[in-house]
Amino acid sequence: MAHQGNYKAIQQEIIAQTLVDPDFRARFVEDPRGVLEEKGIPRSETPHFVLVEDSAEKFHMILPPAPVEGPLDDDDLEAIAAGGSCCSMHCLGSW
Repeated sequence: MAHQGNYKAIQQEIIAQTLVDPDFRARFVEDPRGVLEEKGIPRSETPHFVLVEDSAEKFHMILPPAPVEGPLDDDDLEAIAAGGSCCSMHCLGSW
């Protein structure tokens, strides 16, 4: 599995591109896993992927998975404080 730090960078890149490129946004909505694969994330790393698009009428809140192996470590807390989550790209599947 790719390093989760790369997931966050790719997630940010995709979001930024969808905001300025309507064709890319449409392609990402149509085939998100294909776009992720183009960005270097194989389909095997996103077995359960759900793309959710917010709108003026809809807002989605994503809860990261509960820690399985005890409390969050410093890296997890830093990611959460920076607006990420401890599951990083795995949450792409449920943004």
